[in-house]
Amino acid sequence: MDKLANIQLDVESRAERLRTLLPDMLELGRMRSDFALTHFVVGQHDTPGRQRAQALVELQSLYFSMGEVYDELKLAQLDLEGLQAKWVKTKRDRILIAGLERKIMAIGMNIFQRVKEIDCLLELLSKIPSYTAERLEKEEAAYWAVRLTRQAYLAPRDPGGNLDALVQYITEPGKLKPAVPVGPHEFLAGLGLDLRQVTDGLVKAGIMEPAAAELMLANQTALTQLLDRKARNQPGRHRHRKTTSPDLQGTS
Repeated sequence: MDKLANIQLDVESRAERLRTLLPDMLELGRMRSDFALTHFVVGQHDTPGRQRAQALVELQSLYFSMGEVYDELKLAQLDLEGLQAKWVKTKRDRILIAGLERKIMAIGMNIFQRVKEIDCLLELLSKIPSYTAERLEKEEAAYWAVRLTRQAYLAPRDPGGNLDALVQYITEPGKLKPAVPVGPHEFLAGLGLDLRQVTDGLVKAGIMEPAAAELMLANQTALTQLLDRKARNQPGRHRHRKTTSPDLQGTS
């Protein structure tokens, strides 16, 4: 019996201490900050269309999950009102009331955090142009060309994926992801193809939008200029592509 009494004291003392931290929990309880949502959720993608699609997927999930949680809140409030309306409350009733009050508080904190994520995602969405499914589909060729070549370059240099995360760190939603020192043209050149010829062919076939093709070519042009500047800044060396590490200061 003494052990049970001690357990009760332990629980009550810890609960009191934790109650004082509830404001801090509410303030800092989010696992996904605005920064993380911006750069590592929406910003993980290479093209604006994919970024917008990711933001919408996140909002869709939050919409339905928050609706379910809000229903739980209303049901708990009804149960609490029913117990509080009783003239005579048993010891069991008082325990149930305390439990419902905690449940309502927990649900309220949960909703508060979801609302903050929704506000962040809506703000990001306002920075990304609207897309139709057809337009997104026509940007897919550019998206996969850029993504796969970047991954092919980074994978052998960083099996843990941290270099790719650093590229995401400087990615701004609504803009093309910064380039690393490799591009689709290098892989296509090995097949005897030219990036301009490939994008022109995809545009003519209706597979890629002209704007998406220009994004690829503009990104590649900026990359070429960047590599030229790096080569000129290496006295006594031949002008060649540096391959030891990705340039994480690439243009967007």
